[in-house]
Amino acid sequence: MPVKRSSLLLVVHLLAAFGVAHTAELNDVEISRSPGALSGWWAAHDESIAAYVGSRLTSRMSVAVHGNFVVAASDSMAGTLQIARRIAAYDAEIRRRYFPALDHRRMLVIIGDDPFELQRLTNDLYPNMTLPNRAASGFYHRNDRLILASAEFGDGALRRELTRALVQDDNPSIPRWFEDAMATLYESSEWRTSRLTPMLDGRMAQIAPQEDLAYDVFAGICDCSEVTAEQLALIRLLLVHLHERGELVSLYDAIKRQGQYVTLLQALEAIDLDERAWKAYAERHVREFWKMRGEVS
Repeated sequence: MPVKRSSLLLVVHLLAAFGVAHTAELNDVEISRSPGALSGWWAAHDESIAAYVGSRLTSRMSVAVHGNFVVAASDSMAGTLQIARRIAAYDAEIRRRYFPALDHRRMLVIIGDDPFELQRLTNDLYPNMTLPNRAASGFYHRNDRLILASAEFGDGALRRELTRALVQDDNPSIPRWFEDAMATLYESSEWRTSRLTPMLDGRMAQIAPQEDLAYDVFAGICDCSEVTAEQLALIRLLLVHLHERGELVSLYDAIKRQGQYVTLLQALEAIDLDERAWKAYAERHVREFWKMRGEVS
């Protein structure tokens, strides 16, 4: 179904409030190496794991287990179990598309009602770790298999970090530029015909309305340098385009084959990207985005 103008503008304003490049500036290595109060949580016995996790949280939270997910939230037990089931549904859908053979491993997800609660939880669990302001909506701790996410604006941050976790599980040496972009794919999305479908969002504000979006706009995107907010927005737009055409799996497979230091242009050459279709799609949607904001005619 079409996205209403008011809904898209709301997404734009919400993303603007927190910045559009949460993930690109995180030092994932430092975060994942920080020891925490729940490090090794997965070793607890199945029947006591919820109690074990709950006993190490200073905030009063319900803890529910569903499948391979252990979820803690400031909600009733029934509400937290409902969140866990929703997370499992996201996980199943993303796996179905990109990681059908990936082993199921336990994952701990802790949900804060807002960024302030998220910061308190982070301080409780990782007192020696300082997060940058851009991590206000959530992060993934690889060593602890733990997602901390704010629910202030729904499940966007949760879906972002869940996708990041699956990408890292499937290919720990994936290029960082692709991991960051892929993590944003379902950040803004909705269920359509029982499928998780990405939507264009406020990251589009990073792309100038009159920019030439020919194939070479992706030149220089590699792990040799940090991606900019504009590059991250452009890559996400590309991923949404390929998702709609059923070609995103091919790009992911090409990147896996070519290794960590593959450039985006090399990966696109491997899948024989339809350059004309990309340019037409990208420039049309960028114009529509700015027109909706009333900044171009």
